[in-house]
Amino acid sequence: MMPEGPPTPQRPTRQESKADATDRAAREIIRDEGAARDAKTAALRAARLEREGTETAPDEKPAKGDAAKKSKARKPAKRRKTDTPK
Repeated sequence: MMPEGPPTPQRPTRQESKADATDRAAREIIRDEGAARDAKTAALRAARLEREGTETAPDEKPAKGDAAKKSKARKPAKRRKTDTPK
């Protein structure tokens, strides 16, 4: 005959207990890193929006020539030892 009432919970094995503790710790670390990342992203976004607001007005666009001036100049190719005159 079966006893009535809720079944008694099984006690986890030592290995399951360690796995649960590791899982909890890993999830906590991941959650904390995500929160820190979100906070950093929000701060950087706010700083960027503030900087953009002070540099140019929203309806003002930079001239086309300004973008060309900012491009990087190409460096000359390095000579190989085999390319040097003998």
